[in-house]
Amino acid sequence: MSKKNNTTVMDLDWHLALKTGNPVFAWCAVYNLLRKEAVYSLNNRPSIKSDVTIPSDIADFLFLQAYAISELSQGHDPRALENKKINRTSPKDSLSKMATVLGFSRRGSNKFLNFQSDVQIIQEFLFYEKIKVKNQKKENLIAIFRKQFGINLSEDDIKNV
Repeated sequence: MSKKNNTTVMDLDWHLALKTGNPVFAWCAVYNLLRKEAVYSLNNRPSIKSDVTIPSDIADFLFLQAYAISELSQGHDPRALENKKINRTSPKDSLSKMATVLGFSRRGSNKFLNFQSDVQIIQEFLFYEKIKVKNQKKENLIAIFRKQFGINLSEDDIKNV
């Protein structure tokens, strides 16, 4: 595969995964990398039927995720391998720890919510940049922004954001 064909959505998602530490972006990058190779069966389920080359940094991410799942499946918390007293975990506890171990949640944080928020900010920024280029007046930009995103804020509220 040529570099030019792979440097779009997958690279943006991977860059955002590295910047934010959010595994949802990382998994989106994996999906965008592999979906180009997917074929669809009669039940419309995609599958990979040929060998695929994965960049080493993404392969490392996949390996670490697989390692964490493997450790949990054996009753070990991979975050506590050095501390034998808290290392053991039951199958029920392993399931409840999985989201945290894989980086999807921690106390007070839900990476799926963070992902949606980050995507919304990106969409708003791209939308703003797109309409800004059209040389719209400031008042028109605010009206267009409100219409596009359903935000009923005053101009002062928007300035303070």
